[in-house]
Amino acid sequence: MVQNHLVLLPGLDGTGKLFAPFVQCSTNSFTCHVVSYPSTELLNYHQLISRVRGVMPWDQSYTLVAESFAGPLALQFAAAQPEHVRAIVFVASFVSNPIHPVLGWARFLAKDSWLQTPLPESVLKPFLCGDDCPPVLAGTIMETIRSVRPAVLAQRLRMARDTDARGLLAACEKPILYIAGTQDKIIGRRGLEAIRAVKPDVSSVEIDAPHLVLQRRPAEAIEAIKKFLMENGLAKHGPNGGELKLKSPAPLCHAHR
Repeated sequence: MVQNHLVLLPGLDGTGKLFAPFVQCSTNSFTCHVVSYPSTELLNYHQLISRVRGVMPWDQSYTLVAESFAGPLALQFAAAQPEHVRAIVFVASFVSNPIHPVLGWARFLAKDSWLQTPLPESVLKPFLCGDDCPPVLAGTIMETIRSVRPAVLAQRLRMARDTDARGLLAACEKPILYIAGTQDKIIGRRGLEAIRAVKPDVSSVEIDAPHLVLQRRPAEAIEAIKKFLMENGLAKHGPNGGELKLKSPAPLCHAHR
């Protein structure tokens, strides 16, 4: 029997709560282990590695799924403890400064003072979850982000701006999949392009979604991960020993090699 374990590394909020739609959709395909980061402590990427160790399935092989901010963390962890890491999946993520020059104003958001007053939903929603996001989900996303201490969010924004994990990426020998949202206004294709500049053969999938792909299109993301793992001979059976089957491709989900 082959267990299909995913270790989910959250984005900027770090709570792990926003993985709920993805986890609910994955019950028949994967066993998910959700990492969370402290919402009040100022920790760098290296210091967050212990949070991954705290939930990883010991003595089991697993795939790291790194959402946005977590890309460099996934590479650091895979380098520090590679034994049971099967593969890495980047979701709307990056290995070096992902901020587009047009969004140069984002550097001001890295100042604690700008985050003391919560940004209105009208500003956050189009960039994170899309204007057509269901109100309940949008409300949950906004509430979750606002539950994190402003200084912590500011520090994580600075970490994303200042990071350069291209050396770790070059040294990484694990299979890598990149999942991009075609409507992503934060990372866009820059994350994938920077990764492909280091590793041209990285697999990728585009899903019709905004930045928060796993929240808006969890089923399509799960199918993409299953296909990728099967193509690399890493997931031949389901969680209970049965064959891991793929559904028909979802509309507007395009795979690239």
